[in-house]
Amino acid sequence: MKNLVNEAMPKVIPDILAVVPTMDVVVFPHIIVPLLVLDERIINGINQALDQSKLVLLLAAKDTAEQQRAIGTEDLYRVGTVASIMRVIKIPEGGIKVLVQGLYRARVETIDTQDHVLYAQMVPLPFQESDVDELARVVRNIKGLAEKMAASNSSFSPDFHIILSKMQDIEKIADFILSHLTLKVQQAQQLLESLTQKDFLESLFNLLFKEVEIAEIQEKIRNDARNSINQSQKEFYLREQLKAIKQELGEDDLEEIDAMRQK
Repeated sequence: MKNLVNEAMPKVIPDILAVVPTMDVVVFPHIIVPLLVLDERIINGINQALDQSKLVLLLAAKDTAEQQRAIGTEDLYRVGTVASIMRVIKIPEGGIKVLVQGLYRARVETIDTQDHVLYAQMVPLPFQESDVDELARVVRNIKGLAEKMAASNSSFSPDFHIILSKMQDIEKIADFILSHLTLKVQQAQQLLESLTQKDFLESLFNLLFKEVEIAEIQEKIRNDARNSINQSQKEFYLREQLKAIKQELGEDDLEEIDAMRQK
């Protein structure tokens, strides 16, 4: 089992790249995502990147209370992902759709606008070293939890734990789990900013554990509701049986006579 390494890093690592803000999504290394870009400064930066390194820096936008105002540089997180531009398509509305693949993490030093392009000066942010035995332990915990998920009627596919159990490469394990999680921006950003490989995997474990808890609660609610319905049906059936028996014995008529006498 190997450690997470930045194998996708180019030999020449630029320290200044055009910034592409991402809304409602945090892009991780190795992940391929389509992005819609309408801002002229961002489009200019992408066009310049296409003529040079084909690299851009993806920075997620923070959730702000004032949704109506334009996103400023202060609304962008300072840790993002350097990505390679795979394809660009112009759209009739005047913007572009760009397909990018995350390569490696980077931390922003400064952000500035030059010649109508949003640039960031940044440095790569590799993971700090983690103990190999500790990484192996966390991976075992993740695989064990995945097996438990298979029996808990979670929202994941039935073969999720089977595929995960056969994986040995930590990068592929992390990518596979990420592809199955639906995270809020803040959750995903905290995950992206993990200091060590161990922290990253333990965060994934905790997110999966929450999925198990939610699935178990939902299953308990379904079972309680099913038992309640079954009990009601049982009581109705017994009442109908008792009523039929009384009619056969003639007790039903005696009860009606007694009720009339009391009135």
